[in-house]
Amino acid sequence: HRDLHSFPTRRSSDLAAYQSLLKSTRQQHHQRIADTLESQFPEIVETRPELVAHHYTEAGLSERAIPYWQTAGQRALQRSANREAVDHANRGLALLSAVPQTRELAKAELSLQLTLGGASGFVTGPQSVERVYTRACELAREVGSTRELFPALSGLAHSHMVLGHMHEARALSEEFVELARHQDDPLLLAVGHSMLAYTAWWQGDFIDVQNHSRQSLASYNPERHRAGVVPYDQNHGIVSGYLTALNNWVLGYPSQALQAMQRTLAHARELGDPNSVGISLLFSAQLSQLRRETEPAVTRAEQALEVSAEHHLPALELWCLLPRGWAVAQQGDVSAGIADIREAMDRRRRMGMGAVWPWYLAVLAEVQAMAGQLDSGLASLEEALGWVERNDERLYEAEVHRIRGELLLARGGSEAVHAESCLRQALIVAREQRAKSWELREIGRASGRERV
Repeated sequence: HRDLHSFPTRRSSDLAAYQSLLKSTRQQHHQRIADTLESQFPEIVETRPELVAHHYTEAGLSERAIPYWQTAGQRALQRSANREAVDHANRGLALLSAVPQTRELAKAELSLQLTLGGASGFVTGPQSVERVYTRACELAREVGSTRELFPALSGLAHSHMVLGHMHEARALSEEFVELARHQDDPLLLAVGHSMLAYTAWWQGDFIDVQNHSRQSLASYNPERHRAGVVPYDQNHGIVSGYLTALNNWVLGYPSQALQAMQRTLAHARELGDPNSVGISLLFSAQLSQLRRETEPAVTRAEQALEVSAEHHLPALELWCLLPRGWAVAQQGDVSAGIADIREAMDRRRRMGMGAVWPWYLAVLAEVQAMAGQLDSGLASLEEALGWVERNDERLYEAEVHRIRGELLLARGGSEAVHAESCLRQALIVAREQRAKSWELREIGRASGRERV
């Protein structure tokens, strides 16, 4: 009992004694500890490389510390400890900036940048890591191999997509696939085709989505992907799975869409990767929104929110508020639904996201109309059309025109002619995209039947 009560005092005393040592003496102690760990405690070196990294850092031996920060960051990312991974990678990069550059240290920087990009993408969103992956691409082209360029290209393409730079994302994805064709590695082809499917989805090229997601899944092997999970910040079997589901709905196969999403969610749970589970739940909720099913939209969105909170995935969390807000409004609490959607949009703006705005704004406009806010809804749709043209992001283009037409009809009077033009344009876009579900929704509206 006496020892327990005296421990804080003794600890403070030890700290004071440590701080009273000369810096050179402290550094000698840290080097002795690190050397001892390296030579006599391999299990600690294996399981806690950040401990060795810390002691070499405090000893002033930056070049010996950097590889351990690199290993610590990779291990943290593998177990989805993303904030730890960010911290470890940043510690290593800070040391690199203070030592003379060599080819070997440039290779170490490449590894640290890839770890930082992957982990930061989960914490602050893919839009936040454009600079990181741009540097990683530069390093991979200068000191890396072609295989080291692949994760840098993947991360940079995803960052461009989320920033709304669709053409840049598509070009990087095409470069990835072209390089992958010359490698004997099915994982690379799975990743590359998934990247092309992803950018095609947001551009509204639904036939390309179908083709590339099929090719990605044909090359996908969970065990091969697991071995490469550190360089690639998403499981591309999961990405291709939920894209297949969403795309099936757009093309007019709602039952196949539901089955594909159920398979993807089951696979994500088998993998046990929090990000894969969370994003599968999110897009399951989005599929329910597209199918106009409120209960599963709320349930899946709230399950995704739980995963986001438990595993500190704020970039995923704000997505979940869109399908939940739509569903809550459809169930009668329109003000709560608008609040959810606006919160998601406000947080997206603060994070600097530049994509997916047409979907958010179209859903917001639909809910605003339910609240009788027709002018606000039309303003939201005007903004959505601006994003469509500016980003060449045409996924939700047909719906933007359809909802705009319906709001103009609701205003009545002289707006009827303009409304008819919007509805006709919605039908033209849907048919050009072969988006059968949106085409049927417009035909159903025109004939007075139940919406698809």
